[in-house]
Amino acid sequence: MKTIYKYPLVLTDLQEVTMHKGAFVLDAQLQNGKITLWVELDPAKPKETRKFRIIGTGHGFPPHEAVAYIATVQMPPLVWHVYEEV
Repeated sequence: MKTIYKYPLVLTDLQEVTMHKGAFVLDAQLQNGKITLWVELDPAKPKETRKFRIIGTGHGFPPHEAVAYIATVQMPPLVWHVYEEV
């Protein structure tokens, strides 16, 4: 049975998150002052490590073929963009 889990992210350029294989990232939003991922997954599947980037507006980032866009999160006065390395 599929379930939705959440993963709070650290405000850093690159981080690894361990989640179940085949997990589908639904969104990233601000919750309780932290950027948080919501992910649809099957908890019966084994886990794997995935890499996520948080990039500020005006900062450089890898080519689009190296990352997949997830969401933009506003933390006034800053705006962050969440990507997954592919």
